[in-house]
Amino acid sequence: MEPNKPSYLFTLGKSDVAKGLITAIFAAILTVLYGLTSQTGFNVFEAHWGDIFNQVVNVSVTTFMAYLFKNFISDRNGVVLGDGQK
Repeated sequence: MEPNKPSYLFTLGKSDVAKGLITAIFAAILTVLYGLTSQTGFNVFEAHWGDIFNQVVNVSVTTFMAYLFKNFISDRNGVVLGDGQK
């Protein structure tokens, strides 16, 4: 019988943080585009940048934390709360 390999459940690596930041950046870009297009017209000069900035910060932080949490509770196979078995 083959010994069990570590499952990496409840651990995070540097690549998880880097991928989380990349995901948050893409979410921020999409949020800015959504903020610009959801208002009347596509006028950059009349946009409510304060509101858009607040949305960007909220969405980016939430996306980053959700990505890290998902990876924290996943095993090395990507199964949420898995046991690391194949």
